[in-house]
Order: sequence, then C-alpha cells, then structure tokens
Amino acid sequence: MNPVQNRSISASAGTGKTFRLAHRYIGLMAAG
Repeated sequence: MNPVQNRSISASAGTGKTFRLAHRYIGLMAAG
C-alpha cells in the first residue's frame, strides 16, 4: 500500500469515518 496515496471516505453518520481517518493518521505518523 502506498502511504501517500489519496483516499476518500464517503459514508453515512455513525459508520466510523473519524475512527478510520485517525487510525490512518496515527499509522502514517508511526511509520515516519
């Protein structure tokens, strides 16, 4: 997986969009 690849998340309320974005951000920060 390319860590710099742009992503788009489209979903209804309460489906975990913020969780997924935060998880990806933390993963990218941990990878350096």
